Amino acid sequence: MNKRFDNKILFWIGVAVLFFFPLLGEVSLFDKLELKQAEIAREMVLNGNYLVPKHNFEHCTQLPPFFIWLQALSFAVFGVSDFAARLPNALLGVVLLPLFYLMGKRLFDEKFGFFWALAWAGSILPFVFMKSAMIEPVANLFTFFALYFFVLSYWKHKNEERIALEKHYLVYLFFSGVFAGLALLSNGMVALILISLVITIRLALDKFAHSLPWWTLLLYAIFAFIPTLVWFGFLMANNEHVFLLEYFNNQTKLLPTFEKGWEEIPGFHFIVLIIGCFPASLFALQSIANKSGGPKYQRDFKRWMLTLMWVVVGLFTVLNVKLIHYSSLAYFPITYLAALSLFRINRGEWLFKPWMRWVLLSVAAVLAIIPTVATYIGYNPHGLSKLLEINPDWLAALEAEFYWFQIEYFL
Repeated sequence: MNKRFDNKILFWIGVAVLFFFPLLGEVSLFDKLELKQAEIAREMVLNGNYLVPKHNFEHCTQLPPFFIWLQALSFAVFGVSDFAARLPNALLGVVLLPLFYLMGKRLFDEKFGFFWALAWAGSILPFVFMKSAMIEPVANLFTFFALYFFVLSYWKHKNEERIALEKHYLVYLFFSGVFAGLALLSNGMVALILISLVITIRLALDKFAHSLPWWTLLLYAIFAFIPTLVWFGFLMANNEHVFLLEYFNNQTKLLPTFEKGWEEIPGFHFIVLIIGCFPASLFALQSIANKSGGPKYQRDFKRWMLTLMWVVVGLFTVLNVKLIHYSSLAYFPITYLAALSLFRINRGEWLFKPWMRWVLLSVAAVLAIIPTVATYIGYNPHGLSKLLEINPDWLAALEAEFYWFQIEYFL
């Protein structure tokens, strides 16, 4: 018997279109990684060579190709523009919000799915990243789905009760491996390192009870490398052995060569995630502090999300990598934990405490003032230009021509 189509999926698709598409190409690419990735995609279209990423027409082995392929496809269809460079992530947002709703519905119910999608769309950096041309939104989705399907496989293998899992555990493991492979092709070895750390730590904390057979983990590794090996096969078939060797050597030594970023800020990723994921981060803090009830699998999934969050923050803190986008994978567990808090508050199981209300209102007021001030400066740049003469880049950005639509004060 066919399951009835859930009309709320269409609702979330509509919300995503309204959130992520307006003014998508009106702001020029500004991050240097955005610019570099878009240039590689432009050169792919120009040269007609989609196998070998090139920057300034020379081999580029620092960046895996999957997201760049998506940008190249967008350029081929819509022409080279800021809009086309950002279109893949905006389309991903159209998929992502319904997926949050469906995953939340599976783990709890429709209301939880609503809160999870709302937590993502209504938080600062998760919203902004879907309107960017960065690799991370696509890579993070694949990484998260690799972990999500691994959890389903793990639950199925140990006969977790009270959650319907119709497929064999190897089916879920296959999807987990494929998504891990796509994450590898999108974000390099760091994706597999994150996935491996989360799985190993979580299973170790469970004392490896009901662990999957060793041969299935070997099978998992094979699934994970299939997408990259297919690409390598096409490279070899086209006599791109030099690029292949350069890429392999560079990717295996990528971790020690991370850009460091904001060196002077201690606790960088904690600060970025608390402020950047507001208001979801506020509710996530309550979820972290409180014990969750409900069936065992719901409590277990929270532990997986906490492990993912701490692994992301801990890894890049230890490596002293202080760039905002590196910890963006933590948006998934943070918004999940926020949804859990909202869900419990809505059911009357947890309290929306007075201090949370005051923090929410105070930070919201500050965040409302900042864009208003920025918009005022945009209309009246000359008054601030003397203060920024010490930084030529800031001054040039301030004096750049930009068309204002006269509605920015309300956005």
